[in-house]
Amino acid sequence: QSEVMTSEQPLILQKEVMETEEDKPKSTQTSKQVTEERSNVNSVDLLLIGNSGNGKSATGNSILNRTAFRRSAFSHVMSACSIENIKTECIQIEDKFVNVIDGPSINYSGTIQKEELGGIMNAFYHSLELCNFEFTALLIVLKFGDRFTNQEVETMKMIRSVLGNNVISDYGVCVITYGDIFADASEENEQMTFDSWVENQTGNVKNLFEECNNRCVLFDNATKNEEIKKSQVNKLISILPQGKRYSRKEFDQASGSRSELLSRSDLSQLLTDMAMEIEEINEKIRNVDAGKEENTDRYILTMSRLLKEVVQHSDVLNTIGLVSPDVETLKLQVTFLENSIKLKIQQRTKSEEIMSIMGGKAKKCLIRHQ
Repeated sequence: QSEVMTSEQPLILQKEVMETEEDKPKSTQTSKQVTEERSNVNSVDLLLIGNSGNGKSATGNSILNRTAFRRSAFSHVMSACSIENIKTECIQIEDKFVNVIDGPSINYSGTIQKEELGGIMNAFYHSLELCNFEFTALLIVLKFGDRFTNQEVETMKMIRSVLGNNVISDYGVCVITYGDIFADASEENEQMTFDSWVENQTGNVKNLFEECNNRCVLFDNATKNEEIKKSQVNKLISILPQGKRYSRKEFDQASGSRSELLSRSDLSQLLTDMAMEIEEINEKIRNVDAGKEENTDRYILTMSRLLKEVVQHSDVLNTIGLVSPDVETLKLQVTFLENSIKLKIQQRTKSEEIMSIMGGKAKKCLIRHQ
C-alpha cells in the first residue's frame, strides 16, 4: 500500500515497511536481500553522517516522510558511533527506490584514542554493509547558524581517510538543517536567498561547499507544511551526483589511509600524557613558590630544571605536524608556562642583586614577602 500526497510537485509514495519471512522489519534484511529486491527499479542510496545535534536522524525522517529513526532511550550510555544507532529504511519516490542509511554521528577532534577511532570505523563499515558497500550520495548534515570549527575540518579529513580521498568531491552533498531559522534570518535580510548564502560563505565551510561542487540543500525538519516537505526532498534528489556510485572497490583502495589514520591516533595518548605532565610541572612550581626557598641558587636550579622539561614538551609539539584544538591548546599552555618560569628566574635574579646590596636582614625579609 502507498500513501499518496496530492501536489503539483512529483508525488512521494511512502512504502510500508516490508516484512521478511521471519516477520522482521525490512531494515534488518541483509544488503544482498535489499539489492535483489530493488533490482528492477532505479535505486538511490543515501548515507547520512553528521555531528551530534545537527539533525542527522531528523533529516532521514524528512526524506522518508515518517518517523523511522529515533534516538535510543539508552543513547546517554551508548557511544555516538554505536552500531545500534545505525539503521536503514526505504521509500519510493516516483520511479526511484530510495534507501536512507542513518549513519554514524561523529564528534571527531583529530586526537581521539585508537579504540575510539576503531569504533568510528566500525560504524562506517556497518553503515556500508546496509547498502552493500554502494551509495549514491554521502549526505553531510550541517546545522545552520553553527560555526564550522576545526573539529568539523578534522571530521572531513577523517571521512576522506576512511572512505577515500575523493568521497566528498565525488559523492558529497551538504544538507543544511534548521531551515526554519534560516527563514527567519532571510526575512530580516530580503536580499538573502539560500543560494546567495551558500555563495557568500568563506573559509573552511566555503572550501567544503566547493569540494561538493556546491551540492547544497536547505532542510526544515520541523515544518508541518507538506509543500515544503516535498519541495526540499525533490530538491535533494535533483542535485544528487550522477553517473557513478561509491563502490566496494573505492572502500578497499582507502585501506592505506585508514591504517595511517589509526597510527596517527596514537598521538591522542601522547597528548593526554603530556597534559598530565604539564600539570605536574605546574604543581611543582606552586610547591617551590609556597616553600619560600631562601637559597637563590637552589631556587634558580630547580626552576631551570622545570624549564628544561617544558622546553622538551614544546619541541615535541612542534614536531607533531598535526593541527587540532588539543594540540593548539597544549602549545599555548606550554608557551605560557615557559614564559612564566623565565620571568620567575629573572625576578629572583634581580631580587638577589638588590638583596646583596641591602644586606642580610633585609634579604631574609624580602624573600619572606615575595
